[in-house]
Amino acid sequence: MKDLYRESRSLLEAALPQLPAALVEGVLARYFPHHLRIVGDGGRVASMLFSIPYAIETERGTLPARYLFAIATDPAYRGKGLAKGLIEDEVKRGFPLLLHPRTQSLFAFYEKAGLSPLSPVITEQGEALALPLPTEPRTLSAGEYLALRRQFLTPPFAAPDEGFLSLCSTGALELPGVCAALYRWEGDKVLFAEWLGCPDFAPRLAAYLGASRFELRRPSPDGTPFGAGVGLPFDTAFLLSLM
Repeated sequence: MKDLYRESRSLLEAALPQLPAALVEGVLARYFPHHLRIVGDGGRVASMLFSIPYAIETERGTLPARYLFAIATDPAYRGKGLAKGLIEDEVKRGFPLLLHPRTQSLFAFYEKAGLSPLSPVITEQGEALALPLPTEPRTLSAGEYLALRRQFLTPPFAAPDEGFLSLCSTGALELPGVCAALYRWEGDKVLFAEWLGCPDFAPRLAAYLGASRFELRRPSPDGTPFGAGVGLPFDTAFLLSLM
């Protein structure tokens, strides 16, 4: 088991070098080994992914789903279809699946494994603007933010649990009655990984947090697919990822 942990961590860090060490440790602590899928070669992990429990909120209730994260293949084993095989195995398990391709070019790869583009979003960027806010922002816990999403999003939409949400964000804020945002830091820029409600206050909330720039993502039928999945409608809202 120690070898599996060491090999999996090594491949994860090599495939996603932008992830902070604390984030890697958090994912491994929560999801290793029960949600890890691998193709091994002796004592070596040739290809891997994490199949993380998720949920899909629908008008008829909540459906269990899986978020595929850290899909990676050792360079020595690439071109053999190992990652594609892992994804196809997950499709066969019957859960709705979703993931966030790191680049647009990867959508074609995932389509070959049976996943289709979904979750159209608009991404906006701008400078922070230090102007007064209509009300004092309120810091939200992970649970409060997940509950608030139900007021802004129309089903179906994907939802993580509180533990996963805490891993993939720095925090969440609400301007009561106006908007809410899940955010994390990228240098001097605050990324509003998900924005709910009126986007006009993004520059001011960025300044409130102490950022000089901001980026935000919000669902839009006129947007560009953010994720890929199977067993889900195209307009399923999915903005919560570790990427």
